[in-house]
Amino acid sequence: MVINDPLNDDRFRENAFVTGSPGVRFYAGAPLKTQQGNILGTLCILDHKPRTISDNQKQALQLLAKKAMDYLDTRKIMLAQDLTIGSNAAYLKKLTDQAPGAIFQMEMTPDGKVTFPFMSEGIKKLLPGFDLVKTLNNPDLALDFVHSEISSCLKKACKSPF
Repeated sequence: MVINDPLNDDRFRENAFVTGSPGVRFYAGAPLKTQQGNILGTLCILDHKPRTISDNQKQALQLLAKKAMDYLDTRKIMLAQDLTIGSNAAYLKKLTDQAPGAIFQMEMTPDGKVTFPFMSEGIKKLLPGFDLVKTLNNPDLALDFVHSEISSCLKKACKSPF
């Protein structure tokens, strides 16, 4: 929708944005339409002077509105994926914490630094006195509980402990 001068348009002549601040004298808007056809609002251009725009400028405004909706659609998908991933991660944590035995993820950087991004609660049952929080903060503590050959190799930053 393009209104070259709202003062000359019966639909907008009495609008507060036209009669008062900010004194709109030009309006061009393209709908922000969902894939289901719902209109969320408009991407619009306002000016304090009456003006006209070309067909190319109208097409550019429509393209910008479509790009804005593409961005919003993508963001909606990403938020839904984040929610699903978070829910799945919580479910997996619950399962692993209830599993008999210990489940952990160990990572080693090329320079030999060892980290444990994940350890299940089951490790406490296998190793009484094992402090999960301390070990996650200081991964070297976990090496004391690992088989001596593997621990020795990890402490030396071997390429492959097996």
